Amino acid sequence: MRPYRPPLILVGALLVTGALASGFMIWVTLTANSYSDFAVHHDSARALWEGGDLYMTPGSRPGLQNRNPPHMLVLLSPLGLLPIREAMVVWLAITFVAMAACTRLWARVLPPGWAVFVFAILFASVAGYGNVRFANQAWVTAVAVTWAWIAWRDGRHRPAAMVLGVVASIKLFVLIVLPYLCWRRHWRAAAWFVAAGIGTTLVGVATCGLGAYQSWLATMHQQAWQGLPLNVSLLGTLTRALEVHPSGLTPLMVRPSWIVPLWAVGCAGIVGWLWWVLRDREDADRDFAALLVSMLLISPAGWAYYFPLAAGPLAATAVRTRSPLWIGGLICGLLPYAALSAGPPAAWSTVTLASAYMWSGVLLLGATCLNGPRHGDDQTALTNRVTKV
Repeated sequence: MRPYRPPLILVGALLVTGALASGFMIWVTLTANSYSDFAVHHDSARALWEGGDLYMTPGSRPGLQNRNPPHMLVLLSPLGLLPIREAMVVWLAITFVAMAACTRLWARVLPPGWAVFVFAILFASVAGYGNVRFANQAWVTAVAVTWAWIAWRDGRHRPAAMVLGVVASIKLFVLIVLPYLCWRRHWRAAAWFVAAGIGTTLVGVATCGLGAYQSWLATMHQQAWQGLPLNVSLLGTLTRALEVHPSGLTPLMVRPSWIVPLWAVGCAGIVGWLWWVLRDREDADRDFAALLVSMLLISPAGWAYYFPLAAGPLAATAVRTRSPLWIGGLICGLLPYAALSAGPPAAWSTVTLASAYMWSGVLLLGATCLNGPRHGDDQTALTNRVTKV
């Protein structure tokens, strides 16, 4: 099957849209001195140098605290030596470099034109301008996850597992990879995954002290924003549908006691479905795509700006398949964040338009699993890989 060739005019339109959206976000940030989540990250980086609490900082408040573990703050600590405006500029530069690095990695695996097409889609979506506005670490994390996925598909399981273990110690939802490794009986890879994660954490304990980790765990229990439309997870959708939320969305009904049980049932359903559709044989592209999208749907921290982590495997799977689910998932994912809360409050819009990013994840997962590779497919040939990492 010949891979679809993205039209240049579509790629160009997406790149222009993304450039305008990100440029506007940068203008708002630097002109209004409004640094959103980055202010909390910068405070924590400064506290690391000053010996203060890394999580109870001047800019933190209930629901808005740094949720990066201490060993991640060690990596971010140089930013604490700079004034917040200059630190933000440096971080934006790192983010754009990470975007370029992801695109280069995708180009090593995908057919000609696809890497830029994938980047253009993400750049024009909330994964592009949202990361610029909130100064999240999603693109930097995506570089590591993308490299690990390509290394895994090339048969280099140990370095791939080690990189994923380090990432999982920082972004806990990546721990979903560990039970997958055990299910596939990659016991050595699982051991390297665990060893890398524990080793990275021990370095953080030695650097920041055990108290910093106790403070971090305390902040993790205060997750309170999953009801925002930006959240992809089933928990976020159920929160929007069954609880009165500060976002102003109208719930279907007010039954907050139902949220966690229904979330648990939904997560169990996703895990069971993954087991059923992936059980035939291992395929790195399909399996990683399914895992990383499921990660966003299951985890309370599954925010829409983390879609770049799954973009490479999703694109490699999409190259081999044809399904309207791909189109539906992209349309939902490309909706501007402001549009999700547009119009008069209504319960139906809470579980449809306001949950568009969740539906994007569901449709992309469906396209991956229902239309994924079958017996006899040649993963390398069908994705037209041009070089190895």
